[in-house]
Amino acid sequence: RTADLYLAHTATGVVLALKRRFDVPDGARLTGADLAGRRVLGAPLRSLAAANIVSESAARSAGRVVRVTAGRIAKTTVTPIGNAWETLPAGLLVRDYAAEARALDALPPRLVRPRVEAELVRAVEVAGVRDIGYRPGAQRLEAVVADAAGTTAVVSADYSPHRPAA
Repeated sequence: RTADLYLAHTATGVVLALKRRFDVPDGARLTGADLAGRRVLGAPLRSLAAANIVSESAARSAGRVVRVTAGRIAKTTVTPIGNAWETLPAGLLVRDYAAEARALDALPPRLVRPRVEAELVRAVEVAGVRDIGYRPGAQRLEAVVADAAGTTAVVSADYSPHRPAA
């Protein structure tokens, strides 16, 4: 199983991806909730999602994938930061759904854009939930959410046995 952790670099407005692979014994089921307790860089994976990570051994690829190695010489610190999403730069925090839709429509086709991991990962501020429903045939949860201006967007999540609590 692979866990993808998305890290926001607020100074540059870029999202970086940290990938960790975990071995799963034959016949075992390892869910996302199980992975959340696994230690990465000396801290549980769940705590890295809301932390500031500073490392002397981090290497970033052109595709914005970060590789951090643990070692005795190079130090890595993980500091909890709480609700830092509220202070994300405008490029990473979507408050205006209509403006974000226009920005997405203006992008060139995926085929000709650079291959960048987590290119479109954003935090989305929700002012209200207009509708929510479950489609049993597709095993999909869908919600219609609205921003402060009343513009709506659809958020959906398909069921997967690997993330039963998601």
